[in-house]
Amino acid sequence: MMYHISHFPVLTAAAEKSVEFGFLPNVVAALCVFGFGMVAALIGAIKLRLAERLQIDDARVGNLIMVWALASIPMIVVVGMLSDKFGYLSIIIPGLIVTAAAMLLIGSGKTYAAVVVGALVLAVGGSCVNSAGNTLLVVLNPGKGVMRQNFGNIFFGLGAMTVPLLTAYLFKRMKFPAVLGALAGIMLLPLILSIPSSYPAAGEFLLSETLKRLVDPFVLVGGLALLFYAGVEGSMGGWLTTFFKDAGFQEGQASALLSTFWISLLSGRLITALLLAGNVLSEDQAPWVVLTVSLIIATMLLVMSAARSKPLAVVAAIIIGLSAGPVFPTSIGFILKRYPGQSGVVFGAVFAILMIGGAVIPMSVGHVSKASSIRKGLLIVAASAVMLAVMSIILGVMPLPEE
Repeated sequence: MMYHISHFPVLTAAAEKSVEFGFLPNVVAALCVFGFGMVAALIGAIKLRLAERLQIDDARVGNLIMVWALASIPMIVVVGMLSDKFGYLSIIIPGLIVTAAAMLLIGSGKTYAAVVVGALVLAVGGSCVNSAGNTLLVVLNPGKGVMRQNFGNIFFGLGAMTVPLLTAYLFKRMKFPAVLGALAGIMLLPLILSIPSSYPAAGEFLLSETLKRLVDPFVLVGGLALLFYAGVEGSMGGWLTTFFKDAGFQEGQASALLSTFWISLLSGRLITALLLAGNVLSEDQAPWVVLTVSLIIATMLLVMSAARSKPLAVVAAIIIGLSAGPVFPTSIGFILKRYPGQSGVVFGAVFAILMIGGAVIPMSVGHVSKASSIRKGLLIVAASAVMLAVMSIILGVMPLPEE
């Protein structure tokens, strides 16, 4: 059954009133999403210098990433509740400051224990900016939440791409603490805009109603859909260079092709946003858009697993990037606009489930790749894409959550 925003009077009213908040909070939302992109890419971008500085191996660096991810799972739920109860400034300003402090701590830490603490602090700050940015994109104009999510999450990709490029440049000219200090400075820049901005007021907060959202079937199915999506994106990001090397490309070529994948993913979001803005696609078609692209992803992964042609492998990877791009923002926009006043906790619940998939599925691909081959590992990713398709169908036919 299909629904239109007119079926949600509270959403229609919110869309009409969104102009009251002006342009500034939209910029803050985009910068917060950009900031979380920086957070997500940080440890991976500095891992070689960090390992050299602390004299640690890859396994201990990997443990830092795991510490950050595991700490982020409960934190994203907690900060979502805080924003629902106290409003957006309650997490935006502390989030930016704490994230910058975490970067300084990682940069100045001379022991592994100090950097572990930095990773934990990074989880707190990163969860704040992640929740604030993504929920604001929808709450400021719920009627166009899916389109705004696709536009806004281009900034996540830009933030994630900025960190490795900027650190590679700065490490040639500055010492480790100074480089992390520069990144911390970038994180603090949005404070200038966030303080004078006006935001939607926090609604009535009832803990019992908020906790219900953590087990809401609509939220859980959305979370499971994005769990499988995170498995696809995480596996492509983590193992695509391995696949290209197996396909016969040189290491430098494999790295360049990985960048091409990320660019195609951002392009997919931009294309989807433009199609929504031009009314070629409808906001309420979101589950069916996700269904379509997930089946394309599964098909292209099967092609990659069997391809012996280098050009065919590259084309398949690019198509996967284009198809994967709109999945997260389209799904999040579709889910969040159905929970006015509770977007923080709903986003937290969905994102917490997503992070489980982002950790477990790429790890499974690695084990299969080690035992057999990366091509066999891609079959796990293809299965994840099929499960994403199944979840999107369920999400599309489920009855709407009660107002």
